[in-house]
Amino acid sequence: MAQRILFIGNSYTHCNELPRQLENLYRSAGAELSTQMITAGGASLQQHWNGKLARPLLKKGAWDFVVLQEQTRKPFESTAKYHDAVRKFDEEIRACSAKTVLYLTWAPGDEPERQSQLNEAISTIAREVKALVAPSGPAFEIIRKEAPKIRLYVEDNRHPSPAGTYLSACAFYGALTGRSPVGLAAKVFEGREPKAKELELSKANAAVLQKAAWRAVKESPFL
Repeated sequence: MAQRILFIGNSYTHCNELPRQLENLYRSAGAELSTQMITAGGASLQQHWNGKLARPLLKKGAWDFVVLQEQTRKPFESTAKYHDAVRKFDEEIRACSAKTVLYLTWAPGDEPERQSQLNEAISTIAREVKALVAPSGPAFEIIRKEAPKIRLYVEDNRHPSPAGTYLSACAFYGALTGRSPVGLAAKVFEGREPKAKELELSKANAAVLQKAAWRAVKESPFL
């Protein structure tokens, strides 16, 4: 039976079709995954909580995991509000017999020092509610330091490139399955449905990204 994952977030989730990227990785490993996402550009978790889509869909149940992705800066600029939103969602997620997953995103390209703040804000609430964490940001940090020629951002230095989204998908795969993404499919998407283009990463770059994601998972103090 396919696992089912609901993603709740904003453009960092729907940019380059992150859920579909993750489905591709599962399929490449011989597993089945079904995903759905509720996203809006720039949306915060509190906006989703107050909105008309996320909670009714969550209550339909049958989810194995629910991924919560906060607006870019809120974890370190409005930490208390972020933590409060996670607590409220987590209670609903538990009531649906699903597991909360926190999307640990990356620092803006021109503010790398923010990564430690993101790590702290997200890990604190993850420990409190016993959520899983997908360490995309720490994987970004590895690539920025060790393979800087791989472009992880688009021109705004915030949203991910197709390679950046693939790196995140690999981090999710490792965190959710406990297995390495090394050697899995290197297909990526660019853009968003209905106009997303399917591309293929070079084998060399895919291997570097897969290894960085798995390293971030293995080194994560949040899992």
